Amino acid sequence: MSIDAFTVVIAFFYFSKLYSGADIDNVVEVATEKVIHEIMSSGKERPIFMKDLLDAITSTKPSTLEWLRTIKNYVKYANQAGLYDDVERYLSQHKKVLG
Repeated sequence: MSIDAFTVVIAFFYFSKLYSGADIDNVVEVATEKVIHEIMSSGKERPIFMKDLLDAITSTKPSTLEWLRTIKNYVKYANQAGLYDDVERYLSQHKKVLG
């Protein structure tokens, strides 16, 4: 069964939805280092597969979580003028992850 590139991209975005650009860069770096280590150990070259990226995602955490938890307090206590309404909607969509 062949998986098309669109499906791969959607899966990657699904599993990394709270990751920043810098976090994604780190995920790619972690996956690359793992594959290079395997190549050096086995002597056999291979590309980076989606599984390598997903493994790297599961071994890292998005750096945005702490910021989102902090902004949650701003929304709760300083949103009288509606300045943070968009942020409030975003936070409510990700309630499970943010706790």
